[in-house]
Amino acid sequence: MDEQIEASRDALREMCEAWNKRAELVASASEKGGRVSVTVDALGTIVETRFSHDVGELTYGEIASAITRATQRAAAEVKQRSDALLAAATNGQAGGPMIDELSGVLPDFMSLLPSQPDVSLAPPSSSTAGDEEW
Repeated sequence: MDEQIEASRDALREMCEAWNKRAELVASASEKGGRVSVTVDALGTIVETRFSHDVGELTYGEIASAITRATQRAAAEVKQRSDALLAAATNGQAGGPMIDELSGVLPDFMSLLPSQPDVSLAPPSSSTAGDEEW
């Protein structure tokens, strides 16, 4: 049983590392020839929107549509990367004990699971001013 407990601890450690890496994920996408760029965090929340100097050549509708498409593409990318991180962590648990197998040994096993870290809403760039030109 000690081996199962140690395997479970290793699995928890791997999952915590994956959660921490996931919390730091960001993805970006651009539309309209790079005139509109959006960066999202691990949850798919927009953390930065940037416009090139010639964005004024687009209509409001085109800008809105470009923001939506860029956000969707960036969110899909960050989700794929997040899923891959978490899958890699859970794949390492194959052959290890299941949580319900440890309930007699570790009745409060779920209390050992850390909460997932908060995802930062800060933009990835050092500047937070939204009006500078590229």
